Amino acid sequence: MCKGDFVSMKAHSTTDFTTSQRKRLASTGAAMKGGRYPIRNAQDLANARQAVGRTSPSGRPAVRTHIAARARALGMSGLSSPGKGK
Repeated sequence: MCKGDFVSMKAHSTTDFTTSQRKRLASTGAAMKGGRYPIRNAQDLANARQAVGRTSPSGRPAVRTHIAARARALGMSGLSSPGKGK
């Protein structure tokens, strides 16, 4: 794989959400209050699971709960859960 392939793959695997998108997703429960951790699909779920470690230790239980709820809602609860040790 060349460097250009990696750049194009990365562009497809990450999403930048606008403020209005985050607000809308929060109102539907697809994101946490304030639009944090928006999860619409399997890729968003994977991104959120990887980002748990960037959350303050005191906030991680709420983030994990949100991620697990979205995984169930998307029918993906059988996938490995976010690490408890982070």
